[in-house]
Amino acid sequence: MRHHFSAFFAAALSAICAGLLPSTHAVAAEKVVFAYPSTSLSMLPFYVAQEKGMYKDENIEVEFVRVGAGNFYPALLSGQADVVHSNIVDPMTLRQKGQDVAAIGLFSYNFTTQLVLSTKYAKAKGVTTASPLKDKVLALKGARVAATGQGAGTDQQLRFLAALYGFDFQKDMHVTYIREGAAAVAALTNGQIDAFIHVTPFYEMAIERGAAIMLVNFARGEVPEADGYVQCALVSTSKIIAAKKDRLVKFLRATKKAMAFIHDQARREEVVSIAAKYITDGKSSNAEMRPFVEEMLADKQVPTTVVLDEKRFNVSRDFRNALLKIEKQPLLDFKYADIVNNDLAIEAEK
Repeated sequence: MRHHFSAFFAAALSAICAGLLPSTHAVAAEKVVFAYPSTSLSMLPFYVAQEKGMYKDENIEVEFVRVGAGNFYPALLSGQADVVHSNIVDPMTLRQKGQDVAAIGLFSYNFTTQLVLSTKYAKAKGVTTASPLKDKVLALKGARVAATGQGAGTDQQLRFLAALYGFDFQKDMHVTYIREGAAAVAALTNGQIDAFIHVTPFYEMAIERGAAIMLVNFARGEVPEADGYVQCALVSTSKIIAAKKDRLVKFLRATKKAMAFIHDQARREEVVSIAAKYITDGKSSNAEMRPFVEEMLADKQVPTTVVLDEKRFNVSRDFRNALLKIEKQPLLDFKYADIVNNDLAIEAEK
């Protein structure tokens, strides 16, 4: 009898404790949906954060959705994405149209997309990388040039160069759109296009293979009006920020940690391995990928902060307005505080 009573008492006590004591189960990870245009080396902070478990450490799950250039804002405004990869100019254009968007941070400095020209076409036109900028741009008259998407940052770069030297973007160049960098390299190599403007490491790949020369390097200040432009901002909406502030702060914090990891010289080989894995599906060796990572860092394209500063915002707005003025379009009349919400980024860096 005593044995049965003890067993009963133990079972009852267990049941009571189960109801009273807090659960030891882990809290489910919060989800962040991040829409981006294409695979590129500029996305390296996110690849590192994913690979090194930095999102997991923040108890968030990040879903990466590749949507192509120009398609990430429909995803954001329809509620299918929480945050998108964008240049800093597009939020101004959308706000001008009454859309509620705000930049909450950045993950790369300057233009990460550069313009390369077929070696064969360059020879026929008599231009080299060292030629004056005007001569190089004028050589594009009649050329078949690929950008990443209509209205994308690469499209705006081409429009600006054409307008700068007085020729018609639509009439004097044969512009096509190729979303993926590997496809652009293949098209140039096969003679289907004469030039393309795309992200790192694809323009470097075309140069390394002898298929192209660097025509215009925006990252190194060759176009003064664009020096400091923010091509890689993180953008959300006020509604999403209000509803999902905590998880967006965690997303930014993990991104900041990934940037520090990338800048750590002791981690460089690991960073190169991650780049090779995510950008070329492991088809490139570390030896092949290393120069591209080193060049990106030499060009100071990876920041050490996710906070978007006012100076770079102003450079970006003024660059866009220079083109709008030439094209006789309404100018973007926004100040830094109108577009940028740095509260989340500042909190992430505490």
